[in-house]
Amino acid sequence: MNKLVLNVSLALLLVLSSCAVKKHSQQSLAGSKGEVLEIINRVNRYWQNTHPEPGNAFWHVAAYHTGNMEAYAITKNEEYRKYSEKWAEANQWKGAKSDNKAEWKYNYGEKDEYVLFGDWQICFQTYIDLYKLDKDPKKIARAIEVMEYQMSTPNKDYWWWADGLYMVMPVMTKLHQVTGNKLYLEKLHEYLSYANSIMYDQEAKLYYRDAKYVYPKHKSANGKKDFWARGDGWVFAGLAKVLKDLPYNDAHRNEYLSRFQDMAQAIKGSQQPEGYWTRSMLDPEHAPGPETSGTAFFTYGMLWGINNGILDQQEYMPVVSKAWNYLSTQALQADGKIGFVQPIGERAIPGQVVDRNSTADFGVGAFLLAASEMYRHLNNASVPSAVLPGVYADPHIAAFGDKFYLYPTTDGTEGWMSDHFTAWSSKDLVNWKKEGTILDLKKDLSWAKERAWAPAIATKNGKYYYYYSADVNIGVAVADKPTGPFKDPLGKPLVPRATYKGQMIDPMVFVDDDGSAYLYFGQGSCHVVKLNDDMISFDPAQLKSFKTEGYNEGAFVFKRKGKYYLMWSEYDTRDPRYSVAYATSDSPMGPFVKAGKNPVLKGEGIVKGAGHHSVVQVPGRDEWYIAYHRFRIPGGNGYNRETCISPMRFDEQGAILPVDVFEPAKSVIISR
Repeated sequence: MNKLVLNVSLALLLVLSSCAVKKHSQQSLAGSKGEVLEIINRVNRYWQNTHPEPGNAFWHVAAYHTGNMEAYAITKNEEYRKYSEKWAEANQWKGAKSDNKAEWKYNYGEKDEYVLFGDWQICFQTYIDLYKLDKDPKKIARAIEVMEYQMSTPNKDYWWWADGLYMVMPVMTKLHQVTGNKLYLEKLHEYLSYANSIMYDQEAKLYYRDAKYVYPKHKSANGKKDFWARGDGWVFAGLAKVLKDLPYNDAHRNEYLSRFQDMAQAIKGSQQPEGYWTRSMLDPEHAPGPETSGTAFFTYGMLWGINNGILDQQEYMPVVSKAWNYLSTQALQADGKIGFVQPIGERAIPGQVVDRNSTADFGVGAFLLAASEMYRHLNNASVPSAVLPGVYADPHIAAFGDKFYLYPTTDGTEGWMSDHFTAWSSKDLVNWKKEGTILDLKKDLSWAKERAWAPAIATKNGKYYYYYSADVNIGVAVADKPTGPFKDPLGKPLVPRATYKGQMIDPMVFVDDDGSAYLYFGQGSCHVVKLNDDMISFDPAQLKSFKTEGYNEGAFVFKRKGKYYLMWSEYDTRDPRYSVAYATSDSPMGPFVKAGKNPVLKGEGIVKGAGHHSVVQVPGRDEWYIAYHRFRIPGGNGYNRETCISPMRFDEQGAILPVDVFEPAKSVIISR
């Protein structure tokens, strides 16, 4: 696959908005990303420098922090994280602070007893994001306490105003992610259904701010339906955040997806020629002129939809281009101040002054969301090519002699019904040669004919031992060369299906410094056993089974500086969130302790489903690379995946650093 490079720079963004994706130089692309990065930093530093003290946890301050955490995700600037951490600490990791549940309320209120009012719950989004960085339970204890109490009540009318959908919907999906409690998703749908019943206009495909503004009870200055831009911005951005974190198989995902797409169409149709949206979306004369917060939320939502394949790029990029041109040239001031933000309020107000000096924390947060998603959009254009042509998954990478080798699953059939395995070789990690079919189930096995999955290879005794899944059994084959041909020495599976808990798939063999070899395998549970010296048998009585938090499949083990690393894939390979986490131990048999910062490999932007990996060390050097699959770009899914390689690095304490899926492996020569 050729590299996809979007021919767009900020200076030409408006002019080129109707162009399709084209090849362009990496230098031009880097300049565009660099400009967006500079804007993110200029805006955020201006705000933090002019607001050094943490505010309260009420909605408008908390909305800024949702943007600040996105800026941190892009820049990894620790000062941004510390700014939100200081704010959270100052607010005791709470919203409204009452501990007396008998007085908790959820109508409008700015005092501490309004714990169940969504404007006091948006802060939990940032607390959860901060928790994910170091897993300190105190950071989400109050969020869980409040939301689980709320869900225990029979009430469903908690979200009675449009703003509340941005404030709290993402809290529900984020807490589901970290707790696994499905009630969060059930109550999300219940509360949203109530909100839809009182605020959503089926004809316009937009939300009124609340029930007071429903047409014809309320009309704009010219007798039209009055949809407040920031209000619909809250909803549209909130739906994007929900879809981002929602399980791919959630029963209501298609419903939320359709609502998001319908809103995108309606929002697109009310954009002004200058790129912004007026405060009253369908009556520009009601409160004319630009407004930044609604425009920024719309821009963020559309970019997120484009970046994640939910909105058509050719249809929506012209809309985004005009909006970004307004945001980056008119709303953005030279010093980093964000202007034209309508002051705090709940509607479009005729005659209200909104100019370049009109700024607010929530508007800056919305701008940072949009700018961060624009950076991701430009970054998507630099996604590296797959290293193998076509669709291959579950790659096992190894180094033998002066070459690297890849042993993947042949992909591309629904149900993963491949019936053979291939091998590939390279002298530089970049250019790969197909060595042909090395094991054909239909010809070479008597006990399985299909579902050839997830191979691994190890060498010992001057032989090469190839371990693989076949029809949900684990087999082993032997050859004199790393490219085969491999022969079945047993005439039966090494591990028959259903022998142990879970599926008998995804074998991996680690050979320790003393020559001892260990077999790891299993979906659902991880099984490990020391192999006998013949490498094709083991003592079942010595087998150990365990399940680390999040473990699903694809175990891989390596050793570095005396420490054993167990890595695995989380979620399902069909899930865009498929990712890789790890744990460490002082023994190849465990126990393994999961690292605090996980996952270390996951998709981002256009890259989806990054997982089922393997790791190779360049012989003689402390230099490591990770091979993995992702959904094919474009149009891939859990059955159409492609193989990639990226550098893998460690910090001074030996922790694996997050892998950049946009960084390809460079040419590497093995020195012997």
